[in-house]
Amino acid sequence: MNKEELRKLALQLKASGQSVQEIIKDLGISKATLYRWINEESQKKNETPYKLTNSLNPTIKPDLEIFENPSTGDWFIEAIKYCDEIATQSRELRLLLHTLLKEHLEKESLNSRLISSLSTALERHTDIEWRARGLDFLDGNRAITRVLTMGYEISDTSTVTTQE
Repeated sequence: MNKEELRKLALQLKASGQSVQEIIKDLGISKATLYRWINEESQKKNETPYKLTNSLNPTIKPDLEIFENPSTGDWFIEAIKYCDEIATQSRELRLLLHTLLKEHLEKESLNSRLISSLSTALERHTDIEWRARGLDFLDGNRAITRVLTMGYEISDTSTVTTQE
């Protein structure tokens, strides 16, 4: 069997629901080769390849000099901007992971390893998003806005004070 025939067979076995371990054992190929073939096939079909990143890459970088002089209060605004961007990126990743997880759960043959990985990544990015958004609660006005957008009512905002 030539390389192209082996590649086609491996992809057919994967599409039929056979596990990666079974395929590499049966065909005598490496795991890296199989994943490369899967990703190349995904790219040909304009699908999302299996490889996802778990890292965030904010486009803004905090101005560290602001943090050296905390008395100005600018550090807080800079920190909120940075955390907002991290939270936004985590939300986008969380939504993508949720969609991928839902798609794979609806398939007839479940890939439990992939589902477990997607679930773990989904949980991680949900946690990152909530932690980054948590900085809002240090600012009284932003905290009130956040609580209201979550569906709660605040009957008396006159007791809310901020430290200045």
